[in-house]
Order: sequence, then C-alpha cells, then structure tokens
Amino acid sequence: MFAAVAENLFKNCDFVGFDSIIAASTIEKISFFNCNFGKYGHNVNTSTYNNEFYAITNGDSSYFNNCIFGHDPPQVHSSFWNYALGVNHRMDNYNGVSGRSYSWNQWYATASNGTVVRSGGASKSLEVYHFDICQGWRGLITPIIEWVEWDVPASSQTRTVYIRGGTGGAENWSTFPTADQLFLEAEYCDEAGTNHVAFAISDDVLTDNTTWTAFSVTFVPGKVDRVVYRLRVGVQNITGVKLYVDPQLNAA
Repeated sequence: MFAAVAENLFKNCDFVGFDSIIAASTIEKISFFNCNFGKYGHNVNTSTYNNEFYAITNGDSSYFNNCIFGHDPPQVHSSFWNYALGVNHRMDNYNGVSGRSYSWNQWYATASNGTVVRSGGASKSLEVYHFDICQGWRGLITPIIEWVEWDVPASSQTRTVYIRGGTGGAENWSTFPTADQLFLEAEYCDEAGTNHVAFAISDDVLTDNTTWTAFSVTFVPGKVDRVVYRLRVGVQNITGVKLYVDPQLNAA
C-alpha cells in the first residue's frame, strides 16, 4: 500500500483493499495513529491482505500507535529480512492492547512479552530475536533499549538491568554472548567543570537459559547531570535464539 513515501502522518484513517501495508521502496518517517488496516472503524466490513510488511530498503522507517491490523501477531514476509541498512519499524499498543509492542531493524526484532517476566520486575519483558540477520560490528551501534535519567548525583552510582536467555528448545543459547557482545552502557559527564563525556560498561555474562542475570554498570559522575543507559548486543548469524530483557532500570 505504501511505497516511496516520506514524512507523512496519518490519524484516524481506515485503509482497505491492499496487499501489504509497507510494500518497500523508500518508506521514511511515515507514522500512523488510531488507524485501521483491513477494517473499517465504524462498521463490520473488513478486507483481507497478505502482510503488514513485505520488503525493506535502506533507510526505511515507520511508526504505528494504537492501530488495528488484520493479523495477530503481525505478518512479515520473508523478503523483509534483506540486510537493508538504517531500518527502523515500530508498532506500539498493537491491536489496541496497552503496552503491546513490536519493532524491527536490520540487526534484530523485538516484541513485548507478558509471560516471560521477572518476579519484582516490570509487567512485561522485551523479547529480542532474529539474531541471524546481525552482521558483525553493526549490531553494536544500535541499542536494544535505552533509558535516560536526569539529575544523577555526583557520587558513585550503580545501575542494573536483568537479562535471561531462551525458555527452551531452539531459542536456548548453547554458546552465550561474551561481555563484549552483550553489555549495559552508561554515558555520563565525568568532569566537574565541563561537558566531557565518558562511558562505563558492564562485565557480566549469561551462563544459562533459566536465570535472570544482573547486568550492572558502576560509574562516578563529575557533576549532577543527565545519564543515558543503553543495552547493546553484537552477536551475529545465530539462528532461533532469544533474549528476554526486564526493562526496569534498578538503582543498586
């Protein structure tokens, strides 16, 4: 349905009679809010279509929030995974369900998961998969998830997130990522009188597929300021495995 489209915003629209929502060829910064795909918002008439996403090209990006779709979960054609660069597609509140989200880029895909959760953590985990499309160092330049914390004190700080491997079968890891391939990063100012930026990273590693493992980063800001935390992954060509991330950032 959408091809060669850039910087468009659609609100409260019904779209019917198409083959795929994103058909490929330069989809850049196109956003949808409260839209219905394959369905009419105010009557029972519907139409069928084949895929939410058919294919991607370099720089493709789209965003959907509180939209209703014809497939559950979203249908992605195999031609979508073609190693295009600079790709970022995201869906939030999928089919009107609060907190249900999906994302796709050239390194991996994510989905919210309300079943595999950590006791005492967030109500949903972030399921990360499709690592078979990662290409070497490229997986390190885009974080899985990012947190921003303001007015962090100028004293020793430790922040922790929890990660676990698969839950059985093919999604289990047999060879776990190293500390250089999966880590929590803190970006902060380390000098009192300047905006000089420093980075600290965790050195924790996963060792099994059943334990929520703490990934912690410790640092000392030089002044009260903003700190950005990123969880990064850099594995490649690993088929079927998954990571689960508790998105709760813990101050400990």
